[in-house]
Amino acid sequence: MKNLFTHQILPDEDESYVPYENPYLVSRVSPEVEAMMQYDDDEDDKPKLTDEEKDALKSKEKKYLLAILISFALTLFSFLVINRTEALTDTPMMLLPIVGAIVMLVFLYQFRRLQWKKNGANTNGLNDIDFQAMAERIDEAGKAARAEMGIPDDDVSVEILPYGYKKKGDKQVPEKKAGQFDNSPMSMFVKNDRLCVFDGVGLYEIPLSDIKGYRTYDEDYRIEFWLKDDEPTDEKYAAYKIKKCGILEYKTHTYHGVEVVSEATGEVFEMLVPGYDLDELRKVISPERLS
Repeated sequence: MKNLFTHQILPDEDESYVPYENPYLVSRVSPEVEAMMQYDDDEDDKPKLTDEEKDALKSKEKKYLLAILISFALTLFSFLVINRTEALTDTPMMLLPIVGAIVMLVFLYQFRRLQWKKNGANTNGLNDIDFQAMAERIDEAGKAARAEMGIPDDDVSVEILPYGYKKKGDKQVPEKKAGQFDNSPMSMFVKNDRLCVFDGVGLYEIPLSDIKGYRTYDEDYRIEFWLKDDEPTDEKYAAYKIKKCGILEYKTHTYHGVEVVSEATGEVFEMLVPGYDLDELRKVISPERLS
């Protein structure tokens, strides 16, 4: 049984994810709208340096590199010296490697600042980004995508739990990350006897007749983020034992696998839904289909 919304993991060192070809995908937003969702680190937006400024920076870089090499050599030399028996109890001598390391780190930091400046970044190493403008553009892109895909205003947001597959030889082995999922909100509504699912970029249409009920996974798992407006400590989530277990991660209990059997191909899929969102899905699909 395949995960309906998933990623395939390539067998390379960084285990890169590539989009899984979902058989229910019917359309995607236009390239223009999709481009609005991406942050473009435009070179033209970076501050330009004159030739004189570039030459001055190169000269400083050489000086800092020389200072780094000298401080490293002195640190290494002082460390070798204190290894001699007669120097082990000499407190001033013991401080030399520490001082040398500190000086070297200072010059390394200054060297990095120069590199950031050369590359058009500020001294904190971050490009001058107008985050408010970016948020407004993403919001505008979201509205444009919904309009383009004809998403109604009364759609329901339901989280799903995708997981990847790792290719081992000729087989694809499901990787549930030891019960850890990237919870993703999806816009859902029913139209023409089809469950329509919009992930912000692609629109999927699943015939209601392909939905064959669900199974319950009575086990702990983790999610990447808490995405609901209500706090996880709210009484309505009490049954799911939601607890924070990292900077952004949460540990919870119980999720469900909605079974989807393609009438066209006979393939069997499951759409994983957190336990706390099954009722949201039932707002879209009649409870009789999720019994």
